Amino acid sequence: MLIIFLSLSLVFAGEKYSADLYDLDGKTKLFTYEAERAESGQTMTYTAVYKDLSGQVVAQEKGEAVQGVFTKYEASRPPLEESGSVEVKDGKIHFNYTEKTKTSSSKDNFKNNTLFSGTLVPFLQANMDKVVGGQELSFPYVVWYRKETVGFKFVFDKEESGKLVFKMVPTNMLYRSLVNPLFFTLDKTTKKLISVKGRTMPKIKDGSRWKDVDSFVQYK
Repeated sequence: MLIIFLSLSLVFAGEKYSADLYDLDGKTKLFTYEAERAESGQTMTYTAVYKDLSGQVVAQEKGEAVQGVFTKYEASRPPLEESGSVEVKDGKIHFNYTEKTKTSSSKDNFKNNTLFSGTLVPFLQANMDKVVGGQELSFPYVVWYRKETVGFKFVFDKEESGKLVFKMVPTNMLYRSLVNPLFFTLDKTTKKLISVKGRTMPKIKDGSRWKDVDSFVQYK
């Protein structure tokens, strides 16, 4: 089964940002998230850290875009001894992935509209009116642990109490049958990200195995 998780992303350049991750009912707190997105000249950098409730780092990531175009990304889940890197070179996007002591790699053609976690929400904010108007925004999204990009699109879901809800779904019909949508709730006026529902980056240990987590993410 294809599994895609959402790496959370910032809203405003040059700000530190944080959120709490709960179970889907929003009752049991599971993780915390802190990140920073900064701009220097034409370069945007993004860093984020996820911690469990004891303060242990369970996932982290960093990325870069130049003039709004993705250039590189790194991610890891220390408890799983898992890490990956993605970099654009010579018109290709290069993936490297390591799990414990095994490393593998792949490459694909690069597209200028490729998004990663640090550019995902700003892209949605910049195009909110188009999506509300019925336009579907498609883009390749970096999935580091699968060593590929996966096509997604934003579609408008609903409006409620001054908030707009958007869905992020795969563009491929087969993937759409395997991947649950991600739901983004933004303030209609300020465009501030309020919450996200869906697969997230950290995993939880269940016995001897690590399982994926769908969560409700409440931004502060």
